[in-house]
Amino acid sequence: MDYDKILEHSDEPVEMEKGRLDRTYCKVPGTTIRLKNFLPKRVPDLTTFHRQLAVRFGLRQAAFRVKVEDTRNPAENPPFEVSEFGVPLMENTRVELSEYPIELEDGRNLPVTGWMGLAKEAYKNEESAGVRIYTRGKIVATTRDFERPAGFTGEFTLRSYLVGEIHAEWLDEDEGEDLITTDRQDILWESDYGRALRRWGAERIKEIGAASRKPRRDRVEDLFMGVTRLEEKANTRFADQK
Repeated sequence: MDYDKILEHSDEPVEMEKGRLDRTYCKVPGTTIRLKNFLPKRVPDLTTFHRQLAVRFGLRQAAFRVKVEDTRNPAENPPFEVSEFGVPLMENTRVELSEYPIELEDGRNLPVTGWMGLAKEAYKNEESAGVRIYTRGKIVATTRDFERPAGFTGEFTLRSYLVGEIHAEWLDEDEGEDLITTDRQDILWESDYGRALRRWGAERIKEIGAASRKPRRDRVEDLFMGVTRLEEKANTRFADQK
């Protein structure tokens, strides 16, 4: 696929060039994707590239595996397989979403799977930020607050720590309304299903926020004690009074 041809302003379809192995037989099944002619300023480091691939392809239930090889520097960068994308969570904040179907106004329920929670640390990179929404194994949106207006309780914490992975197959059904934007980077939040997802997300956020209060207090306390070395100083100053 030629990236420049794909982006041309034309109504004509882009013809895909045939590879040298077209119409040949291979004993080992699979698909090899070779990426070349990168723009120098857009090539990420290996760790970032791994995260970017894991966000899109590192799913536990995926029916395929992705293996990356650096053909220019194989000695320095040995091949690796893209693993499941994960973020360390704050204690007691993980919520399994399969237990909470989305309720529609007409009484029907929409099933979802996945999880949500608060990360142990604030976002350090774009890939870790927010809740990723998938349908049919493809990422279609990322949200940090389910489109809630500013000013809600715990806003700063949730927008800095909220993470998760939602799987909602009904967002991309063959029949009915298309609920994903044209660029396939977000969902239509003002649709009936979008509004229901927004309400549902707000409720899950409240639960996670409530569950995180004690762990956050404990963490702040541990951080304070570590920085001030208060316990160590107290033991030294009052050692003769034990």
